[in-house]
Amino acid sequence: FRTDIASKKPGDEVELGVLRDGEEIDITVTLGELPENLSASFGQQEEGQQDESLAESLGFNIQNLTPRIAEQLNLDPDQNGVVVTGISQRSNAYRQGLREGDVITSVAKEQVENVEDFKQVMSELVEQEDQVVLLRVLRGGSGLFIAFEL
Repeated sequence: FRTDIASKKPGDEVELGVLRDGEEIDITVTLGELPENLSASFGQQEEGQQDESLAESLGFNIQNLTPRIAEQLNLDPDQNGVVVTGISQRSNAYRQGLREGDVITSVAKEQVENVEDFKQVMSELVEQEDQVVLLRVLRGGSGLFIAFEL
C-alpha cells in the first residue's frame, strides 16, 4: 500500500477500500502532501538536536539517542548514535530509505555518538564538497547502509 501511494503525486485520485460501521466501502480520495512541519521536533532546537539550517538542507531531523529512546526501539540502552525524529518525504535521504526512528551510528565511515559528532562529520563532508553521504543505520535491531546525495 505505502509503495503504491508513494509512487503517486499530490493531486492524484486513488480508490481506497475502508471499513465503516463493519461494512466495507470504496471511497475516492485526492492525495495531498505531508507538511514539512508535521513532525513535533521539526525546526525546534533543544539540547541534543541539530540546528534548523542543517535539518532543512538534509531534509531530516535528528536528536541524541538516549537510553530511554534506545529501549523503545529495542536497542541496547548503551547504544550510541542519533535518532531520526522527522524526515521530509521529498528528501534524497527519504528516497534512499532513511526513515523516522532510524538510528544513525556512522556517517562516511566515521562513528557518530551524538548530534555534535554528526554535525562535525557533515560539516567536513560539505567542506570537501562530497556529493554522496553514506550512513550506517540501525533499524529494528538490524544494521544497514543508506547512501544519498547532498
